[in-house]
Amino acid sequence: MHVHVSHPDGEAKFWLTPSIELARNIGLSATKRGQAERLVRFGR
Repeated sequence: MHVHVSHPDGEAKFWLTPSIELARNIGLSATKRGQAERLVRFGR
């Protein structure tokens, strides 16, 4: 299972199982990627 995160600056893909892990990051800064990961992990 995975989730895609889209932003005007780029996109990321996170694996959800067996643990949440970044699979791919295209164009997102470290800050934006971190925000996306927090959203995936905590829903806010």
